[in-house]
Amino acid sequence: MFNIHAGGYETAVMKHYFSELVNKEVVQSLKSTSLTIKELEEWGKGGDTTRKLVPLGYAGNPAGYKNIANMECIQKFTVEYIVGRIIESLNK
Repeated sequence: MFNIHAGGYETAVMKHYFSELVNKEVVQSLKSTSLTIKELEEWGKGGDTTRKLVPLGYAGNPAGYKNIANMECIQKFTVEYIVGRIIESLNK
């Protein structure tokens, strides 16, 4: 399953930094969604196409936010990677 938008990882980030914006009761009631590769291609088109695929606005498993124990580690790695690529591109 891909956590594309508002899935477990993004919900964990929001809960960590903006916990008042995450309604844990609602998150727990949301069913996991899973898109096929073909649906992912359609999802990328945006607009009405995306809304038909994910009418509630999320694609993934928001309730899985509890299982993202290494969220801060993932964020640190991501930031370091992006900064490294920026510095690399500036040095070319």
